[in-house]
Amino acid sequence: GRDAGVRLLDCSWSMPAEGRDLREEHRSLRIPGSRFFDIDECADRTARWPHMLPPAGVMQAYARNLGVQPSSLVVVYDRCGNYFASARAWWMWKLFGHDDVRILHGGLGAYLAAGLPVERHPSEPAAAEPSEWAAARRDSLVASYADMVANVSSQKWDVMDARGADRFRGEGVEREGVAHGHIANSKSLPYGKVLGDRLECGGIPYSFFLSPADVQAAFTPVHKPGQRVCFTCGTGVSAAVLLAAFHHAGVPLEKMSLYDGSWTEFGTLSKGNSALIHQ
Repeated sequence: GRDAGVRLLDCSWSMPAEGRDLREEHRSLRIPGSRFFDIDECADRTARWPHMLPPAGVMQAYARNLGVQPSSLVVVYDRCGNYFASARAWWMWKLFGHDDVRILHGGLGAYLAAGLPVERHPSEPAAAEPSEWAAARRDSLVASYADMVANVSSQKWDVMDARGADRFRGEGVEREGVAHGHIANSKSLPYGKVLGDRLECGGIPYSFFLSPADVQAAFTPVHKPGQRVCFTCGTGVSAAVLLAAFHHAGVPLEKMSLYDGSWTEFGTLSKGNSALIHQ
């Protein structure tokens, strides 16, 4: 029987342009007993930028609705092959004080490849049992626009940009109104550099994090030992892949943060400011 202390969450998320209905995909194929965790829904719906962190009360209500208890082991997974957005969900649970959270290595694709049982179009799970789960936010795990601007001159943190190298150089496509380039004094570390080969099972892509030693080799050229690291990307999804990989490689959470607004916010608010944006 399934341990009632484990809460499985399908945190799949794709770029809006892909036009996928991941909630429907979750209904059609999922790990038994899992529920859907939507980073666009469990968010600050009043924010100007996509899927910004929810207020603590929103996270608390969302967690209770999913049946997460204070003692639950939360296991997050996705079907997108690149930890979109199980890595961000993992960071969110940590940030709101739930330490007992794990990422399913390889996600749904690796689970299928192992021949483990799935549910297809199951009846909806019973309503969640009452929960006393309470959010306790750890502000050190998130960075704001003001933090990032201050860090351009102080350089207290290493800032690592998980976007593709073309976008970092200012050559890629950006959203309307968003500048091209990168945060001044940041370093490029595309998130794919910490993932192994892309595999597939039953049409579901998957990849594994590289070994801790190989992740360390990827970040050694761009990371000053012992320095705090802040991760950024386009909208705070792939940055979390780097953060989770660094943690997998032994970097303590206390040494890391994620810039929630990422380039969508920074590249909008700093547009035209050559002291803050480099190409």
